[in-house]
Amino acid sequence: MSHDASVACDKAMCAALAAHGFPSRRLALIKPGAPYPSRAQVVVETPIVRYQFGARGSVDLASPVLVRFGHGDAAISVRVVAPQGAAAYQQELKADVRQRRGEGAGLLTNSHVSVSAAARRALLAGRADVRLIVVLTAIASVHPIDILRFGTDFPGTSPGVPLRMAELALDDRAAHMSEADYVRFLLTLLDAEPDGYRPLIAGPARAAGSRVFQITFAAPSPLKLLG
Repeated sequence: MSHDASVACDKAMCAALAAHGFPSRRLALIKPGAPYPSRAQVVVETPIVRYQFGARGSVDLASPVLVRFGHGDAAISVRVVAPQGAAAYQQELKADVRQRRGEGAGLLTNSHVSVSAAARRALLAGRADVRLIVVLTAIASVHPIDILRFGTDFPGTSPGVPLRMAELALDDRAAHMSEADYVRFLLTLLDAEPDGYRPLIAGPARAAGSRVFQITFAAPSPLKLLG
């Protein structure tokens, strides 16, 4: 999760997040009996939070889940805050998907871009996070790329939440570079991206027994980034 995001949490969870290095200034304490923190972008929905707001209807718990831990009544979910309600959020998400479909289709027309069948489907369906589309377009403007897949490794993610991770082939011979030089090129270009388009994680990784170059952006995915 992005350290720039404002996170609403109960007292115990806020303390735990701060202890693990999350900036205290970005934590919005959910106080018993108090209104929901309106500036929060993400809420950590613990059993305490569900009990406090579920009956009062102060938090729209139909908002999308980024990740879920545990099961049943003890489960903890990290959710996108939908300040205008889940219905309004879903309308914004649908509009964003339409824009991402167009941008994804445009990326596929680039002669420097090779894609797997699964990656092609994700782009045409508007599933890829717009930040991924933007940086992949920037990379492909300089050297060829082979997009293996888009995805997320988090359990419980709601359907329709943008895929914030992409895997590229490390052995892209069309780039006419050694693996070390190719990785160096990718890291240099991604590091030069402006704020908002710099990945949370970027570098070689192992997936399904193969080495890949993985690019992951922090949650939550911004909407209306394309206007």
